[in-house]
Amino acid sequence: MKKLTETKKIGNKSPPEHIAEAIIFLKKHLDKNLMHDYANIKDSTELWQTLKERFDNQKEINLPHALEEWKNLRFQDFQKVEEYNSAVLRIVAQLNYCDSPVYEAKMLDKTYNTFHKEHKLLPRIFKKCGYTRFSELMVTLMLAEKNDELLIKNHNSRPTAAKTFSKVNAMAVENSERRNQTNREDTTQKRETICYKRGSKGHWSRTCRTPPHLCKLYQEYIKGKAKEVNLTENFEGTSYLEDSDFANELD
Repeated sequence: MKKLTETKKIGNKSPPEHIAEAIIFLKKHLDKNLMHDYANIKDSTELWQTLKERFDNQKEINLPHALEEWKNLRFQDFQKVEEYNSAVLRIVAQLNYCDSPVYEAKMLDKTYNTFHKEHKLLPRIFKKCGYTRFSELMVTLMLAEKNDELLIKNHNSRPTAAKTFSKVNAMAVENSERRNQTNREDTTQKRETICYKRGSKGHWSRTCRTPPHLCKLYQEYIKGKAKEVNLTENFEGTSYLEDSDFANELD
């Protein structure tokens, strides 16, 4: 690379091959719109000096605009700390390029002095923290901004004094309601179930505590009732006797 840089100096004694390499290198990095303007230049020194005269004035051109931007820059004009941080770094980079450097202390003062008047106490608090780097102040302001956004979000999520249940609690309540519903259904079924040992309702036969001899008497009673029912059902065509029927037999 050193041999190429030597070719741009006036009165250099570089060999033709080095000059050719320099020409190729410079034209390779030219914008497409400039290729036709410098296509006929064959000397690397001439090409370099021509480009320098045309484009080596960007510092003088950009400096007034960068200074004006820095002068009008105010922290209170930005909605987000990150936006202000990006603007400061961009303007400072331009000023440094234009040989007008901006140091850390100046960046901190610019921020402190452009807070909104409603927040006039905040610059005093941050100054007492003793920040020496602009990036440290920005991190603190970003964290404070995030905390404020979270506080406002929580405040607006529901009315004041209202309570909310997490998903876990909501599932627990739902499961509890299901268990209560199941218990009520089991209780209803239990009440409608008849114990075959003693015929009462409200419990199952496996939980019946009636003494065995009473259960046996009850079951024999049930069997007797069943026989009477069967006898009544099978006895069809019942005759009703009157006095005249007996009178005929006496005759």
